[in-house]
Amino acid sequence: LFTHNLFCEAYNKANNTYCKRVRVICAEHYKGELENELQVCAYPKAWSAGKSLTFAEMFEHGADLLKDQGFCCAPRKDCVQHHRWIQALVGTIECERMNLLTRLDELLERRKTVSVGCSTRGDVISLLNFVVSFRSISKLDPFCIE
Repeated sequence: LFTHNLFCEAYNKANNTYCKRVRVICAEHYKGELENELQVCAYPKAWSAGKSLTFAEMFEHGADLLKDQGFCCAPRKDCVQHHRWIQALVGTIECERMNLLTRLDELLERRKTVSVGCSTRGDVISLLNFVVSFRSISKLDPFCIE
């Protein structure tokens, strides 16, 4: 379900298998298109404050994040403190996306189960109109004891 471009699909001829790692974290096949274009590291210094952040908190105040504390201005190739931070960040985003897609798939399956259950039970009008007269059945059945 909507997982295109989420997993690495590189084929390994030796094993006749496909690589199924998260694409941006796959060190063998991912070339890092985004970070190769950067001249400076640009790691937000607010993230290195030592405080643990949830996924939502990381992006909650996007513009303020850089305005308040700034970012790492070291040349990208020379910064060893924030090595491949963009790849880790995009990997975190992709994992969160995978979690959301899994949750969506579970909810769609549950919706399908509920709708099948509702369609087999019938609606209220059908239940109200379905009347069984026990007297008429007993008169037709000679073996019925009243």
